[in-house]
Amino acid sequence: MYISDHGESLGEYGMYLHGAPISIAPNEQKEIPFLVWMSPKFIQRKNLDLDIFLKQSSYSQRYIFHTVMGGFDMKSDIYYMKFDLTKHKFSE
Repeated sequence: MYISDHGESLGEYGMYLHGAPISIAPNEQKEIPFLVWMSPKFIQRKNLDLDIFLKQSSYSQRYIFHTVMGGFDMKSDIYYMKFDLTKHKFSE
């Protein structure tokens, strides 16, 4: 799993920075990379349907914590399955 800590403007609209106020920040600063790689064995063990992942083009950072917990089969009262990418049900 990879997620950047922030976006970055690399010359779009003449901006070369990150951290502009949200009201004027371009999408390059607000939309950050969030990549998940799963081995074929993990996909099989978790019985994942990859088509579900492809139907939604982006995910919120709120998925990270719960996906890590779900991936490692961790149990806690603060875990929410609806934000676990290793489960079949998704919710915003």
